[in-house]
Amino acid sequence: MSAVSSRPRYWLVANAVVFIVIETAGYLFLGDTPVAATAFFHLLFSILFFGFFFAFYAGSVYVIAQNPWLRDVRDMKVFGAGNYMAWLLLQDEEEWFVYATIIGVLVSVLFGTPLFLLFADGHINIPNSYIGFCAACLLLGLSVWSLREGYWKPKSARIEQEHQAG
Repeated sequence: MSAVSSRPRYWLVANAVVFIVIETAGYLFLGDTPVAATAFFHLLFSILFFGFFFAFYAGSVYVIAQNPWLRDVRDMKVFGAGNYMAWLLLQDEEEWFVYATIIGVLVSVLFGTPLFLLFADGHINIPNSYIGFCAACLLLGLSVWSLREGYWKPKSARIEQEHQAG
């Protein structure tokens, strides 16, 4: 067993602890506070980002399974092609991660903000909402960074080691 694959999953524990602390603090300070706004934004952004990211990954893996010829394509050239992200997952996982992360963050912020406005419905004022939005964006960035550093990089390194050994 390599050192990379036996590495503990601290990134998952760290994300879970931050999530639990933020959400608990948000519900303890329920009402018109920046903490409550941060907790609500963080909940929405986290669910949307990780849900989209893993659905996107599952969709790419499904496309690869259904189209084995993608392994033989050397250069796809068209970013908007239907199979481009699946092909990119095969060719360069790091680049796939970057694109999927950018799309996931945009989707979570673009859909999470209107959902916040819909559900908050005047219970949290604008300044507190803005502070909560900024804090939740920071927390989402930290979650994405820990996903990359804790899971994605070791996964890519493990695959690279297998290719070099095999």
